[in-house]
Amino acid sequence: MVRPEFAYVAENLLLRGGYRKTHFQADQTTLQSVSQMGEVYNKPIEALLISNYKTFVPYIVWDKELESLPETFYFREFILQSLIRQHLSISKNLQIFLDSAGLNDFQAEDFEVLGEKALSEGYVDILIKDRMPVGYTRKIILEIKTGSAKSKDIEQLENYIKEIGEECIAGVLIAQKFSRNLKQECEKRGIKPFIYTFDQIERSRKYTLEDLKQKLQLLKI
Repeated sequence: MVRPEFAYVAENLLLRGGYRKTHFQADQTTLQSVSQMGEVYNKPIEALLISNYKTFVPYIVWDKELESLPETFYFREFILQSLIRQHLSISKNLQIFLDSAGLNDFQAEDFEVLGEKALSEGYVDILIKDRMPVGYTRKIILEIKTGSAKSKDIEQLENYIKEIGEECIAGVLIAQKFSRNLKQECEKRGIKPFIYTFDQIERSRKYTLEDLKQKLQLLKI
């Protein structure tokens, strides 16, 4: 048996077959429940002193030949997912996104943006859900592709929507570009197509995550 306030974390761990990520993600309900447990730590805190260390800022490149781990990373899907999640975690950006998706009656402050969510059909790239659900949890799922959208991406997203059921109020496919036929297919199946853009990217340049966060735009087509 799992306590309801920990269901999100428990389900993720179960469907992943265990803990296999370098980060641990909890939703707002879990965090609030945990914050009410135990006692406040009031003992002296010892500072961890580390000397003789070096730091660096990782860069993102669009030319694979310029990749040099761990300082320079080739632009991949997990980087785009992280950028979009951080972008939508800003209330103003999330509200613009909701309005563009035709969800004008929804307020950004009522939702939280979470990273990869495990389902039996696979992993939802980004899950937007009610911050404080009451019985029924509204969910918006995002499937993200760095390249051109394909028919199989729509099918994958449809499978996620079916698994989540009536709580899923929208499915969004974000890709670099859509063909005319694929855009029509999205509209026919009720999938909302978006493109991402960083405006002008120079393949010979290196970009920090902050650079890309400032340049990122999500556009409904």
